[in-house]
Amino acid sequence: MVTIEDMQAAVTALSSDNSITLPGLDFDTIVDNMVGRIPDYKPMFDQCKTKEQRDTLTKELVDYFHNAGRSFVDDKIIEIKVAYKNVLSGVKQIQEGLQTTVASILVPTVIGTAAPNPASILLESKIKKNTLLTMLDSVSKVLIDLLQAALKLFFVLPQAVIDIVGVLNTLRAGINLIKV
Repeated sequence: MVTIEDMQAAVTALSSDNSITLPGLDFDTIVDNMVGRIPDYKPMFDQCKTKEQRDTLTKELVDYFHNAGRSFVDDKIIEIKVAYKNVLSGVKQIQEGLQTTVASILVPTVIGTAAPNPASILLESKIKKNTLLTMLDSVSKVLIDLLQAALKLFFVLPQAVIDIVGVLNTLRAGINLIKV
C-alpha cells in the first residue's frame, strides 16, 4: 500500500531538476519576503506598538513557516519550478512546430508529373494549426498556474518569465497566419 510519505518522495524525485533556477526562488528568501506582505497578518502587525514587538511577531511567523507552514511554501516552489520548465519546453516545441508546419505548407507535396492535391494540403494545414493552438493553450494554462503560485508566495518573477506572455502572443499571431 502506498503511503503519504511514498507520494511525497515521488513528488520530490520528479521535481528535483536543479537545472531550472529562478533568482530568489528559495525557501528562506520566500519566507522572509512573504511574512510582512500577507494581508491576513497586517492587523497583527498594526497592533505592534514597538519595533521589538514587530520583530518578535516576524520571528514567530518565520518560525511558523519553517515548521507547520513549510509544506505550503515548498509545494508552491515546486509548482513554480515545474511549471517554468514546462513553459520553456512548450514554447520551444511550439516554435519548432510552427516552423515545420510553415515549411510543409511551402514544400510541394509532389515532385514530378503528378499534381498536388489542394484539399489534402488544406486538411493537413488545418490539423497542424489546430494542434499548435492546442499546445499553445496548454502552455498558457501552465504559465497562468505559475503566475498564480508566485502570487500566493508574493514572489516577484524575473522579467524574462513575464516576457513569455509576449512570446506566446507572437506565436499565436504566427499560427493564426496559417490559412485553412
